[in-house]
Amino acid sequence: MSDKNTYYLADWISGKLPDEALKSIVGDAEYETYLKIRKATAQMTAPEFDIAEKYQMLQEQIQASKIHKTPAKRTWVYAVAAAFLMLLGGTYYLNVQSNFQTASGQTNHLALNDGTRIEMNAKSKVSYPKYRSQRTVTLDGEAYFEVTKKGGFQVTTPNGIVKVLGTKFNVISRADFFEVTCYEGKVRVETNTENILLTPGKAWRKIHNQTDMWKTSENKATWLNGVSSFRSVPLSYVLKSLENQYGISIDAKKIDASRIFTGSFTHESLHTALQSVCVPLQLRYQIVSKNKVILSQ
Repeated sequence: MSDKNTYYLADWISGKLPDEALKSIVGDAEYETYLKIRKATAQMTAPEFDIAEKYQMLQEQIQASKIHKTPAKRTWVYAVAAAFLMLLGGTYYLNVQSNFQTASGQTNHLALNDGTRIEMNAKSKVSYPKYRSQRTVTLDGEAYFEVTKKGGFQVTTPNGIVKVLGTKFNVISRADFFEVTCYEGKVRVETNTENILLTPGKAWRKIHNQTDMWKTSENKATWLNGVSSFRSVPLSYVLKSLENQYGISIDAKKIDASRIFTGSFTHESLHTALQSVCVPLQLRYQIVSKNKVILSQ
């Protein structure tokens, strides 16, 4: 194989080199070998990585081995094919993720391989490595964590990173709403503009670039007991939480959803939950169908 064709296998697998072009370079017999590789790698769904770069690394190793011996062409071709497939398969194996998602009104319990427990709230997504260390978790939504003391642990969200060392804490990360509450141990919250250390009983929140910190007397997240609680939160976020818990759509066009709400609502009864939110704010609600609620003054 000439140096100018070093990348042809990687280019062909990635779709840059047509089948006929490959055949003209390697011949029908070797083409069949590479076809098997492509069929195998087509079953993989690993995160994207630079195939050309990995293949170049393999080529350099093969070229180095040629200094000592020059195998027959067919044997060399099969060796390259097998090694390249193993490289792709190994990368795939290491990057496989376990993904979990809850629907409206649904919660889920996860147990990581180090003993860490995760309780997912409604309409949330959690993912972590399936075959590697599970001390880094990705979250979009809300979850409560009880982390074992086995080194650093990190929760990555679209709004920032939460770093801990053996602790109990709750994280909410939805759109431009980011809230972290520490119940045990220590939690460090890192965003593009903040670096906050939370100790037990401390909570921190960022909404629309406005931050707030306060103390809480709770020893765990209230939603674990079927109650969603809020402290000085714009009503729009409370209504979104209601939608997530009950699988409904709330029409709030007739009210001021920017009003601040402090209180809670139950996860057991929609009527009771709506009353808990609407009565203090002197709002009216109408359940017009199984999945729709209209609010008014």
